[in-house]
Amino acid sequence: MNEALRAAACPICGSESVFLFDKGRYKVDRCVNCGLGFIDPVPGAREMEKFYNSGNYYKREDAGYSDYVSLEKGHKRIYAGFIRSAGKSLGFDIRGKSVLDVGCAHGFFLDTAKEMGAEGLWGTDITMESGRLIESKGYRFSCGSFESLDLPEGAFDLVFLGDVFEHLFDPFEATARLSRILRPGGVVILTTVNFASPFVRLAGRKWRLMVPPEHIYYWTAKSLGMLFERHGFKGFCKGYWMYVEKSYLAGRFRVQFGFSPFFFKLYPFSVVPVRSFDTMLCFFRKKD
Repeated sequence: MNEALRAAACPICGSESVFLFDKGRYKVDRCVNCGLGFIDPVPGAREMEKFYNSGNYYKREDAGYSDYVSLEKGHKRIYAGFIRSAGKSLGFDIRGKSVLDVGCAHGFFLDTAKEMGAEGLWGTDITMESGRLIESKGYRFSCGSFESLDLPEGAFDLVFLGDVFEHLFDPFEATARLSRILRPGGVVILTTVNFASPFVRLAGRKWRLMVPPEHIYYWTAKSLGMLFERHGFKGFCKGYWMYVEKSYLAGRFRVQFGFSPFFFKLYPFSVVPVRSFDTMLCFFRKKD
């Protein structure tokens, strides 16, 4: 056997994994079959709750988001597109439906769902700062890691997980929980990292989304599809367009590279379309 192959089996398909590199105090492996990336050791729930609540996660430079509020306009445009895509590809009509947003942050997806006719809106987040915002909007809120929350079974028609699945310390329990809380025919919409992207292979440990322990599992369409199929779902993953505030992009360039491209001054619109070159959009429907 190739000496580069490690003894640790892939948690999704059980195949051998190859050691890629160290990132901080974590080792990063990749499955030779389904392509899943994962860190070792995997942090626990208490460690992650402490991490997300040690400062304002949505206004941090070292982790999370430096200015999440500035992303509102672009995010709502993206989310409306996701919901319309679910209608076209899965025949899902959000009007009158109950919606759960896992990792709801400031509630932008719930706002969008409400504007498109959804009812029964509920958000969860591991950060306590989100709760005050969500409840002020009249939505229900639960604080804590999704895997450990007590949520009603068969209560939701749609669950959204935006850039959440890479954060979950137990995505296996999370997927089983999704199956339990969704009604038959219910839909999961999620966005997550695309570890199969050629850009990821090129960037290696310097990849912008290689940030353990914030990101624990690094997904491919194959590994995610295998996980959801195991729990009674059928679906697919694809690329998508993001719409990001020009001021936010300019600020991120200044932080990371020390300058803001002249292009931003010439671009006439406030929101810039950006293709998801290293992330993906996935739709899964629970079997009837």
